[in-house]
Formats: sequence, C-alpha cells, structure tokens
Amino acid sequence: MKKVLFTLLVLAVGQLGLNAQKTVQGTVAYKYTISGEGSEMMAGMMPEKMVVVYGDNAMMTYMEGGMMAGMMGKVIVNNGKGFVIKEDTETVYNMSEEDMKSAEAQQEAQTGKATKVDGKTKEILGYQCQLYQVEVSQNGQKSMQNIWVTEELKAPEMKGAGATAMNQGMMGAIDIDGFPMEVVVNIPQTSMEMVLSVTDLNMEKPDPAMFVKPDGFTEKPFAEMMKAGGF
Repeated sequence: MKKVLFTLLVLAVGQLGLNAQKTVQGTVAYKYTISGEGSEMMAGMMPEKMVVVYGDNAMMTYMEGGMMAGMMGKVIVNNGKGFVIKEDTETVYNMSEEDMKSAEAQQEAQTGKATKVDGKTKEILGYQCQLYQVEVSQNGQKSMQNIWVTEELKAPEMKGAGATAMNQGMMGAIDIDGFPMEVVVNIPQTSMEMVLSVTDLNMEKPDPAMFVKPDGFTEKPFAEMMKAGGF
C-alpha cells in the first residue's frame, strides 16, 4: 500500500514543472481529491494537500494531512543541492549527485503526448486555463491525465545536476506552454481518479531561510530514507 500511495503522489507531483511565461515566486497549494471504486480506503491515507514554495533557484515541496505527509517530509532543492527534512526525527536526508541524476534519468525515460482540446477553457483563481489531454508512458505503463494550464504563469528553472528533473518531475517529456492549475489523473489498473487542484496561489517571495538545513539535525544519505520507507 505504501508503494501504491507513493506512486500516486509522484504522478501528481510530476505535473508541477511545465514551461510557461511569467515565473512564479511564492507559494502554491494544491488540494487532493480521489474518487472511484476503492477510493474511500485510499482517501484516508492520501494527504489533504500539497504545498510547493518557489524561491531564487530553490524549491520546497511538502504534504499536509494523511500518512504520506510524515513519510515524505519536506523535499528541498537549493542551488542544485537536494535534501529532505524530517522534522519529527530531526533528520536531514541528503541527495547525492547520483540521486539527482537518477531523477533526471527517470524523467528522460518517460514519453508522452499532449493534445490541446480546442474550446475547452475555464477560470481557476482568476487565471484563464486551457485543457490538455495527456497520455504518458513509462516502463510500459500508460496513464491518462487531463491538465488545465494557464499560459500566464511558469515554474522557475532550476540549476544543477538533476535539479531540472526535481522541478519538472515526470512531465519533463511533455512540452506544454503553461503552469498547471488542475491535474486529473486516471490511476493505471484501477477505476480511481485523482484530482490535484490549486486552491491558493500567493506570489509573495519566500524567505531564503526556508530552503536551508536546520541547525542541529542529524544528516544521513537519502538512500536510508528510501529504505526505511519501504520504497
């Protein structure tokens, strides 16, 4: 079950780095909802929302609510260096250059096709959004997503080995000009559908201290976190 939940979250997190126009500097909150057969049990374990904070060549992603929030901690990329902060255990898990490049390789292994649905638009938080239907394939497994994208915003570019992949996630192989405001994912091999939608977008520039390792925390390799979490 842990692996299933982790896969669902990665599928959604991967939608957050599409190319666009105006760079986002601030905080974006996405709400999770899941429906379909078996979704009641899954919903109790899913986070309530995901928060992404964009700074100067820095990015933080974390979950709120549900089992996965504590398991994943705060994932940070700062000037090309990646690490995870687990506040409950006062531990920082450092990603090596190999870990970062592995994320990049995973991105490059993915193929996909995005189709613009003409005439399908809607407004989300005051931003006009266009619907794209996306078929994604990785390791022989296909999934379908509907993505509502605004061309008014873009995620910032990240520098450093593998940093672009950490920002663009699994959607790096898909060329869509815009920032995703709502993502609808059909979960492979199930009848479940997961929706990730923006509920708050604050363009206030974050404090750079948010992306720094806390003093006094124990530092460990990222591989230890993955092994402990059963991923």
